[in-house]
Amino acid sequence: MSFEKEYCNQDDLTFDGLEADPLCDSAFHENQSLFIAEGKYTNLGLLLSDQCPFLMEVTNFKGTDRQEPTDRNLFHGSIVRQLDDTLRYLSRLDTSSHPDYPQRSIKEVLLNCICHRDYSVDESTQVSIFEDRIEFVSFGSLIDGMDTESIKLGVAHSRNPILASVLYSMNLCDNFGTGISKIRSDYDGSGREPLFQTSGSVFKVTLYNLNSTREKKRQKAFFESEEDQILRFAREQGFVSRKEVDELLDCGTTKSFTILKKLCDQGLLAQEGKGRNSVYVP
Repeated sequence: MSFEKEYCNQDDLTFDGLEADPLCDSAFHENQSLFIAEGKYTNLGLLLSDQCPFLMEVTNFKGTDRQEPTDRNLFHGSIVRQLDDTLRYLSRLDTSSHPDYPQRSIKEVLLNCICHRDYSVDESTQVSIFEDRIEFVSFGSLIDGMDTESIKLGVAHSRNPILASVLYSMNLCDNFGTGISKIRSDYDGSGREPLFQTSGSVFKVTLYNLNSTREKKRQKAFFESEEDQILRFAREQGFVSRKEVDELLDCGTTKSFTILKKLCDQGLLAQEGKGRNSVYVP
């Protein structure tokens, strides 16, 4: 029997967190038969209850490694509340006019952590925030026969399909395996591909900060020509996308394309790829 169908060892669960949200409360009552069997709560009910023992741990680090943690938060309660609290916390850290991370991608990664993790492992889902990236680690290897290339293609197989179905009824996620493709789409043209890794019983997703180098480049650009700014950016990063040129020069697509074409004609840059996925390398 799967974890979500097994009996819970607690009989005094409460669902105040769900009842405070009309949509969640309605979906909870519609699916209540899935949470109770023979008068006992199942683990599915435990995950959605205020007493859920599985936590979301969010830690801020100074710089790009784990040597100096600056802030640590543990989010408790129903996994729905943990999702809301974590999203709210991360959004407060990212208030610039050019957000560091696509908010849709963050939500999709967190939903994947919730829906696909192995709840027989008594560990928190871990979110680690660095200067240049956010790492999301959940416990539970990929289902047999699946690999990271499969999930990039949109192949979906949830470890907790009933939980995923209930969250879908709460309008929190879709049930069609489109989360990974949404994340990859959010990073199209940025030159910063999200990273999906699995090792043993752990699955890890890394989202890169879209602004981690851009602001540093701008600060150095006071006396450089537009062409030199682009070339320096491309040499330091290894490539530059047309979208990055738009933001670096604060100009429109036509101007950035014209300058990139000029640099290519001069042999200073070379285009790789086509359309939205094009990048320009020194």
